[in-house]
Amino acid sequence: MKKHIVFTLGRSGSNHLANLLNAHPQVTNYGEILGDWTVPYKLYKATEPFNFSVPQYLDYIYSSQAIFYMAHAYSALSHIQKAKPVNFKLWSQVETTGVKDFSLNFIKRNIPSYLKDREDILVINLYRENQLKRLISLKKMEASGVIALQNKHSQVKQQRIFLDPGETIHDLQTFDMELRQHQALVEQIPEHRVLQISYEDFFGSKESQNHHREKIFSFLGVSSFEVASSHQKITPDKLDYVVENHEEILDTLSKTEFAKYL
Repeated sequence: MKKHIVFTLGRSGSNHLANLLNAHPQVTNYGEILGDWTVPYKLYKATEPFNFSVPQYLDYIYSSQAIFYMAHAYSALSHIQKAKPVNFKLWSQVETTGVKDFSLNFIKRNIPSYLKDREDILVINLYRENQLKRLISLKKMEASGVIALQNKHSQVKQQRIFLDPGETIHDLQTFDMELRQHQALVEQIPEHRVLQISYEDFFGSKESQNHHREKIFSFLGVSSFEVASSHQKITPDKLDYVVENHEEILDTLSKTEFAKYL
């Protein structure tokens, strides 16, 4: 069984991409498994008396048929409860299993070299170049409580948010540092095992999404398959549509290194 990971930072389109991967009949992506809030990690924490390390935990996730079928059963039950189509797969039909997780979690769990050391894991490096839009997306999510829209008919109230100028500068400094740390981890991994995808390129147009979809499937070694993620963006692209004090933010950032994000 081949292995992969969507390696990313928050609010960079990873839910959309994981959803896209799971729509392919030969791919299973378990989603996040290193966050304290995730079911797999909670189960792992219960094994601490047996001294399983985090790398051993990750290795087991990737290789276990039991985990595979438990994940599919959990997903099927969730879909049935929501009256959605069930997408149950068999181990024998899947070519690659993977996860999607944040580089910050690899740092937090003290396993920054895990992906470098696992030569059989292909890495889809999904990152967002515009940290201001990443920040706005995070603030919008916190205000609305909506992580992603599940289909084109879903709606979220487009309430404008207020950004404190001083806090915004501090947050952008933090986000820039996170991105530098993220890319530093990716640079440790041999290039032939990494597919670089920026949020801006991926979501640039419908044609771009189709192009990257085929590129991703080819990279993972699975057949071409016409699928579309049901996730939709929750934040408009234009600053004045979503930020209440956009003129103040424009004026503040235009005098800083973050003017490039405007």
